[in-house]
Amino acid sequence: MKITQFIFSTAAVLLLLSAKVNACSCAFDSPCQVFSGASAIFIGEMVGGTEKVDMGRETGSTSYEAGEVRFIVEETFKGNPGTEVTISVKSHKNSSCGPYGLIKGQRYIVYAYGESGHLSTGVCTLTRPLSMFSEKDDDFQFLKNLPKAGSGGRLTVSVSADRGMIYKPFRDVAVILKNGEKQSIRGITNAEGIFEISNLRAGKYEVEALWPKSYSSTNSKAEVDVHDRGCATINFVARPDTILTGRVFDSRFRPASVMLNLDPIDLQSDGKPMFIYGRSDDDGNFQIKGIPPGKYLLYFDLHTDDFRKNMKYFYPGTPKSEEATVIEIGSAPKLENYDFQIPKEFNSQIVEGQVLWPDGKPAAGVEVMLLCPRSTQAEGYILNFGSVTTETDEEGFFTLNAYTATIYNLEARSSKIPPSEKDPPAYHSPAHPLIVDEDLKGMKVVLSEAGLTGNGCSRRGVK
Repeated sequence: MKITQFIFSTAAVLLLLSAKVNACSCAFDSPCQVFSGASAIFIGEMVGGTEKVDMGRETGSTSYEAGEVRFIVEETFKGNPGTEVTISVKSHKNSSCGPYGLIKGQRYIVYAYGESGHLSTGVCTLTRPLSMFSEKDDDFQFLKNLPKAGSGGRLTVSVSADRGMIYKPFRDVAVILKNGEKQSIRGITNAEGIFEISNLRAGKYEVEALWPKSYSSTNSKAEVDVHDRGCATINFVARPDTILTGRVFDSRFRPASVMLNLDPIDLQSDGKPMFIYGRSDDDGNFQIKGIPPGKYLLYFDLHTDDFRKNMKYFYPGTPKSEEATVIEIGSAPKLENYDFQIPKEFNSQIVEGQVLWPDGKPAAGVEVMLLCPRSTQAEGYILNFGSVTTETDEEGFFTLNAYTATIYNLEARSSKIPPSEKDPPAYHSPAHPLIVDEDLKGMKVVLSEAGLTGNGCSRRGVK
């Protein structure tokens, strides 16, 4: 096998520039993976195509062509294209990937895909003029040092543990490879979470990762094709099975919905931020899943207008981290009954009412929101900084949960057509600022304003 080196030609430079003009976004795997995926790889001279390509600029005597493109094959690395082969090439006219064409008379290294007799190549392949190759190119080095045919391929299995959106190598995980002949190969991941085997006979394999106790995954098995002289990679990710459950409530034991976080306090996170969180539902119940072993503080944020002054409120009910209960996660699959009371100044209240069209008819399926929460006190805190949303039922009724010590703007929005109009714009209600010191029931909200939204964060007219 040989690869002959050439000096850049003017035509090759023109092709390189044309590739930079289009806005097509392409991503490539490693050279051995690209080799595995290609049906044929060869060096050949492009002798003509069935479609002339206008590159949108002056190209002189250089002819860019696409369509059914013919090559005289000089050297083959993979597949059996013969001494002459015709390959389909799309010009991508009037698209972000075009125009694209190959230069007549230019020598190329071609990466072709598809079935024999129906091969194709194009802009998002490694096909390019041979003169653009360099000894420093990884794909050049791979083809130059291509193993002998029949030497088998390489399979890499990469295993990671999800530690709160931080993925760490998972060592000492057993990996099993099986093929159709029931041959079984076993291995163990190293300190980098890698199990790799070379000179593996080409074929289809089933790969399985055997997770240690208290870990599981939704992708523990995968099938992979190993190609002769190529390579393949499989990635597995496992999460701890540990679940932390409990309930969040106010001083009257009414449920509270908050975003909960677990803050690691030991060194198992390697100093990197971990994102382990959950939300209590409308009944106050919460589940936080996939918690790695370690020591944690459970908390939620109390928010201010200036996020830099936000305060953490820790389990079982304190703003001081030194008074918080440390939760230690080990091998136990489930930790229960972590009941968490919110600060006494916040009580959960109910806001109920009905949304009506201007003619007084009930507005079903309308979005109702408590917007722009802010404290009743200067530089005070609120429990949730986001909007609270629900939808009206068939009779236009709604129920929302709110908190004391907080000002909200109540607004209803609908893009539905009211019964008395044929083709109106969207409708919304005027914003109703509310301080919810007690349960509010029997409210009437009218979609009296044209347009999808109003001034939802207006602070005027607090009631």
